[in-house]
Amino acid sequence: MNKPNAWELWYARVKYEDMEVYQDRPVLVIDVSDGIAIIALKVTSTEKRDLWGEYDIIKWKSAGLKNPSTVRCTKILCLRLDDFRRKIGDLHLEDIIQIRDILQS
Repeated sequence: MNKPNAWELWYARVKYEDMEVYQDRPVLVIDVSDGIAIIALKVTSTEKRDLWGEYDIIKWKSAGLKNPSTVRCTKILCLRLDDFRRKIGDLHLEDIIQIRDILQS
């Protein structure tokens, strides 16, 4: 398996917030720099809520997603390499710029 890189979409093993249950779900990798933990954001096909930090991926098809999807910039995940299952695709530069702006504000 290849190692995830920043701004790639992957299926990863993610723990539910309120239970000891795990599910493979799409995530957006944002940082792999420390070599120990991989920082990612939750991605969902659930409709965007009217909350700060929710971003609808514009180029979702070219990124390899099957449905319109939203990145939840407030749902930061700290994952290990063995949590990653398979790569979905690469985020388009237009979406990267918008997400970076949200994360930096």
